[in-house]
Amino acid sequence: MQDTDIMHIIRKDMFQQIPVILTTRSSCIPHDLAANTRHIRLTGFDELARDRYIRKAVVGTDVKAAMKIKQRLKENPVLAGVCQVPLFFVMFAHMTHERHEFTQFQSVTSFFRFMIGCFHGHLHKKDKTKIRNFKSFEKDHGLLDQEALNSLSGGSKQNVWRKETLSELLGDKFYEHYVRVGILVEEEVLDFAEENGSSSSYYQPYRKDVRFYHKLFCEWYAAHYLSNIAAKSLSPSLELILSRLDPFELHYLYRFACGLNQNAANNILQYLSGVESSEQFEILCILEQRGQVENIKNQVQKLCSDTIIVSDEDSQLQQKSTIELLEIASSNAILISCVSVENCIKSVDLETWNLNLKSGMRLSNLGSVQEISVTQMGRELTEQEVLDIIRFCFQCLELKVLRFDCCLLPQYIKVTHTESDINQTNIKVIWSCTESWLQLNLTSGYWEIQSEGKSTPITDDDYQSESAKFRREWSGPKARNDKE
Repeated sequence: MQDTDIMHIIRKDMFQQIPVILTTRSSCIPHDLAANTRHIRLTGFDELARDRYIRKAVVGTDVKAAMKIKQRLKENPVLAGVCQVPLFFVMFAHMTHERHEFTQFQSVTSFFRFMIGCFHGHLHKKDKTKIRNFKSFEKDHGLLDQEALNSLSGGSKQNVWRKETLSELLGDKFYEHYVRVGILVEEEVLDFAEENGSSSSYYQPYRKDVRFYHKLFCEWYAAHYLSNIAAKSLSPSLELILSRLDPFELHYLYRFACGLNQNAANNILQYLSGVESSEQFEILCILEQRGQVENIKNQVQKLCSDTIIVSDEDSQLQQKSTIELLEIASSNAILISCVSVENCIKSVDLETWNLNLKSGMRLSNLGSVQEISVTQMGRELTEQEVLDIIRFCFQCLELKVLRFDCCLLPQYIKVTHTESDINQTNIKVIWSCTESWLQLNLTSGYWEIQSEGKSTPITDDDYQSESAKFRREWSGPKARNDKE
């Protein structure tokens, strides 16, 4: 078993002198704990942990079944982003193992509508006799919708409410139903108060706070209220509301709202057309309304016929939307002319075949890209860094050209092929130097000058000359700013 801090705590190798409670129910923490208790919330797990979960909790030793679940998620990039949330990934893994049709959703709106139905349906099956107004609670949630949108767009932008406040607003029975369903979660927290205006605090009894189980639930219900407003017209009041809703921070709020109502989608898209660099995000919103990739294929093909840039200067909305569209294109065999990755590669994960970006996002599944251009302004890349990028590109079936720009590469790069390398011989690896361009001989490992149909390896003097020119060009204030 992997050595982690959690395992060290369980084995009492760490914090032997401190009581540690591991629980899925924070409200069950004993009331007599000290007021300075530290709370740590586990919010997610990485791809390796996902794989372990599938094998341990879903398929056991059935390797083929595990591969099938991962492949189904890979084939549906529309769901991949939502399934980064542990709860939804766990449900996806179990449901796809039992029901193949669960993977046929073509939009996050249809997927989430199904998930909400599962939550209500599970409670209904578990406790049929005690639930009155079950269907009305599931369908009529206007007050919750309005409060959710207010929490995302209002001045306070609160995401936690006092139990008494929210229960009074929604009605006791409605509130209790949504807590039992699991969409709202109660937590007991210590209540501190100022005594006589002094800075010292004194202990008060626990109070109950309530929040949405996950921010996506808040965005889902807020989207219902937003879509009702947006369906009427693109009025100044709607523009004011939208101006308070950051499309990156509330990526799914916009997409849900477009998926819920055609008229709302038209007005929201009209608003987004005036937002700088929102073209890719607009296409994702169109997908929510039209329901199938086939219906947005022309827009995706048009976008992919030009060079697509993924840059460290992109807003997070741009980068996230661009990556998702690239995955949609590759999953649907839509050729991508060129992807230019500019100054944003952090590392390469050869176990999962991902380019890890500085933003924390990952670029993968580029099976239909024909050219990849890697720009690393003023950087000197190591042989291992270059090799990792080349190995990543070997997995891109349609790739013809890999180009390195504005960076200094090693004179010799030993490329060894493995059984996992799919595209081993058809890729041209090109390096644009200060005054010329070179091509890597994947057999010898040396850079060669291409002239009049002939390939000539560069000499040591040629390489040293190019290196000196590069360092002079990138040694001034401009270089330091670009590197930063």
